Amino acid sequence: MATARKLPSGSWRVRMYIGSDEDGKKQYKSFTGKTKKEAEKKALNYTVIHTQTQDITFGEAFHRYIESKRNILSPTTIRGYQAIERNYINRLKRVKLTQITNEILQKQLDGVAIDHSAKTVNNTRGVITATLKMFIPSFVVDIKGSPKEKNTVHIPSDEDIHRILDAVAGTDVELPILLSAFGSLRRGEVCAIFPDCVHDTYITVKRVIVLNTQNRWEIRERPKTYAGYRDITLPEDIMEKVKAAASECPNDQPILKYKPDGLYKRFRKATEAAGVYPYKYHSLRHYFATFCHSIGIPDQYIMEMGGWDDIGTLTKIYQHTMGSKRENINNKISQYYDQIKIYDTKYDTNKKEPAV
Repeated sequence: MATARKLPSGSWRVRMYIGSDEDGKKQYKSFTGKTKKEAEKKALNYTVIHTQTQDITFGEAFHRYIESKRNILSPTTIRGYQAIERNYINRLKRVKLTQITNEILQKQLDGVAIDHSAKTVNNTRGVITATLKMFIPSFVVDIKGSPKEKNTVHIPSDEDIHRILDAVAGTDVELPILLSAFGSLRRGEVCAIFPDCVHDTYITVKRVIVLNTQNRWEIRERPKTYAGYRDITLPEDIMEKVKAAASECPNDQPILKYKPDGLYKRFRKATEAAGVYPYKYHSLRHYFATFCHSIGIPDQYIMEMGGWDDIGTLTKIYQHTMGSKRENINNKISQYYDQIKIYDTKYDTNKKEPAV
């Protein structure tokens, strides 16, 4: 193995020959450390790992990474990884791991960025980085994604919710909308409520329906996150509707007959009938969080009720407060300013001194 040499900076470096490129140009890789031992250890680790993986292409490594996460990550996340594998790493699939460089990675990512969103680019970058961390932990990924785009979130106002509920009153989509707007349930949770989830004054969220990797809906005996396990107390009239639906349903079936995609389509028709903005179904959860916040409910309780596991999610929602409430806040600021402004009565603004 190559011996480390001391640099003028005082650090130590091992420069290792790793082969030639397609044009026959020799390629080297450097390993630096504060001490000679540290630099040589990095070089040794690289040699051991590359001896084990020298015949593996990036495409093979990427596929193996996905398979290693199949029982850990959600089906939705796995499907997203598979979409990246099919569409966004084509230039890398046949490249051997020993030939991977940051330049090659950056070119691939730049190609994705030409006609795809920043989210797609950054998701691709994330999985590429995770794959290389698993198979070549000594390789330092240094590639840039796209700047994050500002996402405009539309949250229904109180008036919009009233209009939507009026449009669906008495229909089979009324209860799902109530559960999400006033109980914070996600689509997959709404569609996975069984009779055993329904109690006298509350419901228990303990299941979710998801698309598996074969694009088929399946019930999972766990919510999206650990924080998703929760008991939700609902207003009395909503609870009565839930109990009525549960009483007419077999114990082995969900009390609502919707799948998440069907519920989304039905909700969009409801927004059309109500004459409001075509909100996403998930906007109902944002409405729940925002109105709870506006009436003074502490964030910790909102997180528990909504199944959020970190305050950052709520903060993002609050950044997009309801338009009507924002207008009221602006009016209050203006009114307060009008009450305390003193320039016209105490000061001559031209002289910058008290008026006589």
